[in-house]
Amino acid sequence: MYRQPFALFRIAAIPFLFAFIVPVSIGAQSKLTNADVIRMTQAGVKTKVIKDAIGHADADFDTSPDGLIGLSNAKVKDEVITLMQRKQADKARVPSSGQNVAAAAAGPSPNVRRDWTYKGNYFVVTLNKCRFARKSVVCDFSVLNKDKEDRDFGITGFSFGVNISKMYDNLGNTIGCNSAEVGNSGLREAANSLVVSRKTVPAVLHCQSVDRRALSIAKLSVEMCTGGECRSVDYREIPIEGDDHQ
Repeated sequence: MYRQPFALFRIAAIPFLFAFIVPVSIGAQSKLTNADVIRMTQAGVKTKVIKDAIGHADADFDTSPDGLIGLSNAKVKDEVITLMQRKQADKARVPSSGQNVAAAAAGPSPNVRRDWTYKGNYFVVTLNKCRFARKSVVCDFSVLNKDKEDRDFGITGFSFGVNISKMYDNLGNTIGCNSAEVGNSGLREAANSLVVSRKTVPAVLHCQSVDRRALSIAKLSVEMCTGGECRSVDYREIPIEGDDHQ
């Protein structure tokens, strides 16, 4: 008779125990690390599967010289190590959870550096990001006409058999950027479009045959033209984001 209330207490306490246990177990999931990649490699997991895991997981890789040496000694494939480096570099470009993602997508990233914005007499040209697109690197820009009049703006990639716009990657390679697009001009060697006063249009520069091992652009030289005058504008230290064709 006196043991029944205690039994009821134990039954009633179970939901409260689960309320504390379940959130702890979910929150205890760890990020993908060098040790996880080494363990998968030594277990014989296929390279494609490892790369897919890296691409979809929340990761915290050690890409310092010691970390890279450890990965190499563990026989991790070079293409996997390169993807790990790119994943870690991209973390600095990802908006924090407290930011309005929709607002970030609608305009330049809040992480865009000041020296990625060129301010000319009539236009403000901001480099938003550069990313791999198969064997090319594509750089996205926002072009603002700050003048009170509508004006033409153009980007020249290739002219008279010569690469005018170029990128210099962190591996020491020089790559020609053969084509560009401004507004709705379509992809051209020399793209040009009318930009309405106080309006912003997108622009894209394509740099072909880029080494997939490159992690960043040391310098991007872009030939910009307006009102019949052209000048080369340099952007520096730009990480190259990955694509869906790793």
